[in-house]
Amino acid sequence: MKQELALQQVFETICQLHMDNKQVSVANIKNKMIISAPLPLITKAISAFKQDPDNYLKSYQENKPRQLEVNSPDITKPSSLEQRVEQLERQVAELSKQLLERSKN
Repeated sequence: MKQELALQQVFETICQLHMDNKQVSVANIKNKMIISAPLPLITKAISAFKQDPDNYLKSYQENKPRQLEVNSPDITKPSSLEQRVEQLERQVAELSKQLLERSKN
């Protein structure tokens, strides 16, 4: 599981670097990474990217995570701390529900 997360992070980092017109290199990828990834994984991903960057980017665009929409009409400034906590709890519940629905698909 950790290996899959690292691979996904490398994939996203390579695409982001390319779209930002920055050099896709091991050093740049390691600097941008949140999760540490083994060097062989990074070098293989760079090789795959350099062989067919258009296909790599197309795949990234198709699978790029979409931002979750907040369907909470009651986002207003509450008058007390307790109301704010209740509002945030409802918002977290709604976002958790949306995340669960998206992960099932």
